[in-house]
Amino acid sequence: MDMIYIANKQNLPPFQADNDVCPVCHSDRYLNQSMKLFVSPCYHKMCESCIERLFSMGPAPCPICSQILRKTNFYQQVFEDLTVEKEIRIRARISKIFNRTQNEFKTLREYNDYLEMVEDITFRLLNNENVQETEEEIARYSQQHKDQISANLERQKREKRIEQLRKEQTEKEKDKNLEEYLEMIESEEKAKEDAKTDLITKLATSDKDAKEIIKENLITLKRSSMRQKSKNSQPGGYYSRPQYLDGLEESEDEEDVPINPFEDSYADIGNFTLKPSYVENNQIVKKALNPSGGFVQSMHYRYMLEAAFNGVDIPQL
Repeated sequence: MDMIYIANKQNLPPFQADNDVCPVCHSDRYLNQSMKLFVSPCYHKMCESCIERLFSMGPAPCPICSQILRKTNFYQQVFEDLTVEKEIRIRARISKIFNRTQNEFKTLREYNDYLEMVEDITFRLLNNENVQETEEEIARYSQQHKDQISANLERQKREKRIEQLRKEQTEKEKDKNLEEYLEMIESEEKAKEDAKTDLITKLATSDKDAKEIIKENLITLKRSSMRQKSKNSQPGGYYSRPQYLDGLEESEDEEDVPINPFEDSYADIGNFTLKPSYVENNQIVKKALNPSGGFVQSMHYRYMLEAAFNGVDIPQL
């Protein structure tokens, strides 16, 4: 997708500068705020009045370079630098003619030679080198490969259309998934509120033990939540959680899970055999082996050895 197409698709305003001056009549924007400058195929600027005056009767030479121009060939400038404007438009034009793909060549070398030829033609047009000969070469190629060029252009249109349809379908699925996800969240919140109201009513009117009533209420609520999740996870379920919502909310179920601070925190390393005592001549290590208050010597040895052997069994990446 070329830059000109993107600019037109986004309805970008044409480029205008405060110091714009028409090179033909020398009108400037300071005195004429409504002046519009247009660019010719030879990449020279002219104001709207000069274009109307010079080309309203038919084709005429450019007053700057003498190239024959038509009124309908002028267009509004999109990029500030005309060199960029020129290169983008030339590459867009060349890509519509030299539009073969790699799978149309027998070898990669042939495809690279083809790309080099296209780049050489583009370079000559950009730098105004042998323009007439280059244009004749482009015309000959267009005539010789007319059917192939048309077929490739049609294929590119189909691929672009398919990509657009795929993008639209993806956006629709995202919107649908988001809507269904929000509906499910709302349904779960309503179920929790109903369960809370029902619990209060039972506690106020029932003769059962309060703990038993609360336990039954939690079981009912969990079963309802599990049925809802099971329905949504089935192939025909209406809900598929959007991936872009991952991490945006915290799970409420985790609040009810009791935390065990000792679970898997002090697992035995098991890579060594603890001896009753150790002899160490290194003064630094010997000082570290001195037990702190509240620790027996064997416990201090164990902590030191576990720190040394921790991670030994982890496989290398």
